[in-house]
Amino acid sequence: MQHRRLKSSGFDPDLLPAIAVGILSFAIYYLTSATDITWAHESQDSGDLAACAAILGIPHPTGYPLYILIGHLLTRILFWIEPGRAMVLLSVISASVAVGVIARACALSIRLLFDRGKFSDSAAGWWGALAAVFAAVSPLLWSQAVVCEVYSFAVLLQSIAWLYLVRFLLHNEASQVGKAEKSLVFIGFTFGLILAHHLTGAAIILPVAVILLFSRVRLSLSVWIKSLAAIIPGILFYLYLPIRSLQNPSLDWGNPETPAAAWRHVTAWQYRNLAFGVQWSEFVRRIESTGWIENWGYLAIILFLIGLVALARKNRRATRAGASAILFYSIWVAAFAYGYNVSDYQISLYPLLPVFSIAIDVGLAAVTILLRHLWSGLPWILALAVLINVAGGVNTLYPEMDCSGSLCKSAVNFAGRKMSTMPEDSLVIAGSDGTLFSLLYAANCGISNPSTGERLEARADIDIVATTWIMNDWFRQNIHDRHGTNGKIIAPEPSGNLATTLEAFIDVNLPQRPVFVDGNALRVLQIEDTNYELIPESGLIRIMPAE
Repeated sequence: MQHRRLKSSGFDPDLLPAIAVGILSFAIYYLTSATDITWAHESQDSGDLAACAAILGIPHPTGYPLYILIGHLLTRILFWIEPGRAMVLLSVISASVAVGVIARACALSIRLLFDRGKFSDSAAGWWGALAAVFAAVSPLLWSQAVVCEVYSFAVLLQSIAWLYLVRFLLHNEASQVGKAEKSLVFIGFTFGLILAHHLTGAAIILPVAVILLFSRVRLSLSVWIKSLAAIIPGILFYLYLPIRSLQNPSLDWGNPETPAAAWRHVTAWQYRNLAFGVQWSEFVRRIESTGWIENWGYLAIILFLIGLVALARKNRRATRAGASAILFYSIWVAAFAYGYNVSDYQISLYPLLPVFSIAIDVGLAAVTILLRHLWSGLPWILALAVLINVAGGVNTLYPEMDCSGSLCKSAVNFAGRKMSTMPEDSLVIAGSDGTLFSLLYAANCGISNPSTGERLEARADIDIVATTWIMNDWFRQNIHDRHGTNGKIIAPEPSGNLATTLEAFIDVNLPQRPVFVDGNALRVLQIEDTNYELIPESGLIRIMPAE
């Protein structure tokens, strides 16, 4: 077999299919994207992320420093639109580029498996784009591409890593040692960026190790040193957390000023018990209830299995290395997602998007070769069947994925309504992420009044606190750094019981400012009506001293 060599300079016209499918994805995502922060598609965190990007704050663990810094730059560039909308556009752009990158990785996978006699470079590109469409219209990606969340950006970084893994295999198979080594160094650089986004992305090292092991490539010491050194720029983004925390921004989750505090925040120590935290029966139930068909469709699942078999049966190290990497990584991702003890666990399956697409593409190519032996026109019928299948999926999912309408504006309506009526110097204690983060966003960035359309400016006088924060030393230190010992907020030492500590927190702050809680915080409080007077006010409960 004649090995293919990748073009190294000038514009490659074979990139056109990847560009085309990326533009098509952008159009679909843009038309269905949210106009601001939203609670749709499990995106309650959108208020926290958008606010932190706008003011350079520190969001919930793991801090997402790369995402926040890029988001801040985008909010500055798009200064005339709401920060929440700018961050939604970051998701739209990230997901669209990810689809294009996936298409390119798929095309190169065909080059890896088949010679030019079976697939030209141009044909490989279009089949790769066709496979990437399955990922583009999957609810897993589409739902996150239209809201302010971290997952679209994570998919983009994962896709780049897989693209260069395929390039490494191609260069190594063609004995292009120098280019193979450069691909490995770039994988190291991408790995650093993945870590700078979220440490769980470190699992991408598994397919890298499998490919290096199965392909039996020999690398010099200098290549290993360069590859490891390439990781460092990404990791340096975490310096943002302590540097910015020392400046006491209004959003400073975890107060990661010291190395120990920064490490706790980055590693999300309070969430560790959630990883693999479900019982075996629940683990099995989750596997059985996962909407594989709804997410991908029967055709995609069949092509995925055919692709894995085709890769494994090819008597070459590169293809078997790729098949092993896809299989082992898919098992790991599924095990982690199903074992993660949260209600929205399925979103943790996002790393499967590029690997499934690659296997689907190889399956398409293998079926195409088989069909050609029967009749040369059958591959065109297969392509048409795929397009019809995808178009049907888009038509079915569009209303569900669409966040552009009024039904997805609950977060903005709630926060805008509260900002327009809340008394000066109010203190809000929230036990719900939706309440907490939407109000944090409105107080720090401003928001539109849903009734009048008037732009409400940021409310620096209002403080929003999560019920769980008051039990942590970092919260009291943060309050001390920003307001002093007996300043605007007073945080007493915790008693060991959240309900008791929350009541003490309210008691010490109530004499000097209006205090509100949401329903979740009220349930934690476990107070009798005789202790306080409770006055419902537009989704919150105002706490007043009992007469």
